Amino acid sequence: MPELPEVETVRRALAGLVVGRKVVKVDLLREDYLRGGKEWLHRIHDARIVDAIRRGKFLALLLSNEIVFLHHLGMSGRLLYVPNEMPIETHVHLRIRLDAGTHELRQYDPRRFGFFAVMQQNDLSRFPSWALLGEEPFTISPSRFAALLTERTRPIKSLLLDQHVLAGLGNIYADESLFRARIHPARPAGTITHKEAATLLRNIRNVLKEAIRYGGTSTNDYRKLDGTLGDFQNLLRVYGREGKSCKRCGNAIIRRVLGGRSAHFCPVCQPSFDAIPT
Repeated sequence: MPELPEVETVRRALAGLVVGRKVVKVDLLREDYLRGGKEWLHRIHDARIVDAIRRGKFLALLLSNEIVFLHHLGMSGRLLYVPNEMPIETHVHLRIRLDAGTHELRQYDPRRFGFFAVMQQNDLSRFPSWALLGEEPFTISPSRFAALLTERTRPIKSLLLDQHVLAGLGNIYADESLFRARIHPARPAGTITHKEAATLLRNIRNVLKEAIRYGGTSTNDYRKLDGTLGDFQNLLRVYGREGKSCKRCGNAIIRRVLGGRSAHFCPVCQPSFDAIPT
């Protein structure tokens, strides 16, 4: 699933390529891909895109007529800026035609866990998928982050993946951040000290910033807005490296299932709390 760095990479590209452009037409190639707002589609003709914003793993395009396009890429989705004449691939469910140009936006999603929604701007903050998101890693304070962990019995990896707690992290960047902070993914969140929480938050931010700088991680389906690969997969230290040597100590990286999700870690650099057999 595209995580915060991938979505932010797409957002920045959108800001440079489509902000200021007018929407000419929206073509839904699958009616069931629209998660609400069909009644607003008749209002979008010649509305100008005035901003592209991100919240967690969600993208929103704000239009000049107070309408919002909300995009979620799900597990395998891509938002692409492609030539108008390019043949429409299987699994393209949405086309957004733009004025005075040779390119359009297309949303591609083979597994269809993503969606597109249209609404008025004042309804965005009440849209469930957006409204229930937790705090952003770049804006939450260290004290607030530490407070979110207090008295929690859930494994810290599971808590970091909870979008209602912290918005934007997924498997890749939770694993990478915990490795850098030397925290075992199965450690109960409530046992993490304020000092360790501050270290973890700093490493979360550093990992996310680096991943954004390298255009995100293309291990499976993710592509940037222009269809090219991100490069952060070449810098991963634990995620997807099961059985390979730890880049810090040389021991083998382990993969275990934790709360139904994979967790990659170094058993030496990240001391075990015996929640996962090693």
